[in-house]
Amino acid sequence: MRKTFSVGFGGKLVFLLVLIFAFLNEGFPQNQNTLRIDSVSVIPGSNHVIIRWTLQTTVTEGYIEIHRQLPNETYGEIANIPNVFTSSFIDNGVNAGSAAQSYYLTSKTLIDTLFSSAHRTIFLRDPNADFCEGEISLSWTNYQVTTTTGTPLQQPVPFDSLRIQVSNDGQVFSTYETLPHPQPPQNLQIQEFSVSGLDPSQYFFRIQAYNSETGVTSTSNIRSYGYNPPELSSLQVDYVDIVENQELQIAFSASGDTGDFSYEILRSDNPDTGFDPMDTVTTPGVVSDAGTDVGQGPWFYRIKAWLADLECEWPAYETTETFSSIFLSATARSAPNEVMISWQHHFPAVVDFEYTLKLKSEQGLWVDVPNFINDGSGEFFHRFIPGELVGIVTYKLEAYRRDNPTVRISSNYVAVQIEPLVHIPNAFRPTSQHAKNRTFKPFFVGFMPESYQLRVFNRWGLVIYTSDDPDDLGWDGKINGSTATPGVYSYLLQYTAPGGKTTEKRGVVTLVY
Repeated sequence: MRKTFSVGFGGKLVFLLVLIFAFLNEGFPQNQNTLRIDSVSVIPGSNHVIIRWTLQTTVTEGYIEIHRQLPNETYGEIANIPNVFTSSFIDNGVNAGSAAQSYYLTSKTLIDTLFSSAHRTIFLRDPNADFCEGEISLSWTNYQVTTTTGTPLQQPVPFDSLRIQVSNDGQVFSTYETLPHPQPPQNLQIQEFSVSGLDPSQYFFRIQAYNSETGVTSTSNIRSYGYNPPELSSLQVDYVDIVENQELQIAFSASGDTGDFSYEILRSDNPDTGFDPMDTVTTPGVVSDAGTDVGQGPWFYRIKAWLADLECEWPAYETTETFSSIFLSATARSAPNEVMISWQHHFPAVVDFEYTLKLKSEQGLWVDVPNFINDGSGEFFHRFIPGELVGIVTYKLEAYRRDNPTVRISSNYVAVQIEPLVHIPNAFRPTSQHAKNRTFKPFFVGFMPESYQLRVFNRWGLVIYTSDDPDDLGWDGKINGSTATPGVYSYLLQYTAPGGKTTEKRGVVTLVY
């Protein structure tokens, strides 16, 4: 209820004398009384509003009216305070967590009626998470001051900065960032800010306007948000296998919220650059890369994890180290009899492999290469006895992870042609004490030819001996049963080694007695 005043005869006389004195001094004195709202602020927990003000007046009797803006945008009186020395009021009949609240004050005394500007609370909206950017977006309407007479006009805001404040319990807040407080007319607009670098947790946010000179603050309502973005605690390539020299298989694993991601497999022929998407899958596991030539490796792979159902610009996770297939190469040499094996295999330093070198001859089975040693150089020389290996020999390198021996992988296959060892005498003596020196025939070391023909010619080019049987005893130095004339004779040897390679050798042999 509005308070009224009664003044006695003595008071009327004093008041009349004041009027006469003011008139004799050329009019009434200028009114030095002022009414100013210092801040309107939301109370944590209740979302009620506390209004603080300063009234400068020389009159001790009067009252103060509190006016709040109604939903229809008009203002209505919500309280009448019969004490001009009161400087704050709590509005318990409002929820400033649902909408911004605007207030103005009126003070009425014997001398004058004063009006304050209208001050509106800061209103913080519901936060939103941007999982792509790993941040929480805040938006709010700023503290606003307007006139209360006529058409409301924007007035300067009594704050020079804004504090973005964060709490884990909703009680103790710390300032995350300080921003300049925009002045009219920008403070009519919604202001936004993103908080990043937060660990998954429950967070509470509020906005606080601050006057750096007076220390006066105005705090918004509090908003809470459970920031729980999908996370992977691990993502790695486990191995790259070549299956039967035909298909690459990439195995990768992840842990955490694996179902909230899609996984992009990238491939390159360079360990550092040039990675292009090869496939995208929805779950970790084994992915086939059947369209790549396994003999052109090594091939390098990485994995990117993208948040599913979101069009993020950048992946949420990416393996930083490359993992490659095992690329094997081999070169056969005849002096000495050996095959030089070399390989490349790239993988993270935390992984270690044990290698086994295997070979198989034509129509044979895979067997371990004896005395294979992996000294870290990526090279090994497979030396063998002449004639021990003939024809096409195929090598592969197998490996298993030391921390998981069940994971076994293979390299590409590499085949080398090992020339057969054929010994052809350059002279023979039919009367020799050693049986093997009494005839002329080639000796095949370590293999038996699939086809065979030996012809011997005299000096005029006539065939004097022929054989299609490698087990034949050979030419005994006779022509049609008669001893041939000692001297030099030419020959032509044609044979097919295992694997189908046909070889032709020409030369001369000396018949001696």
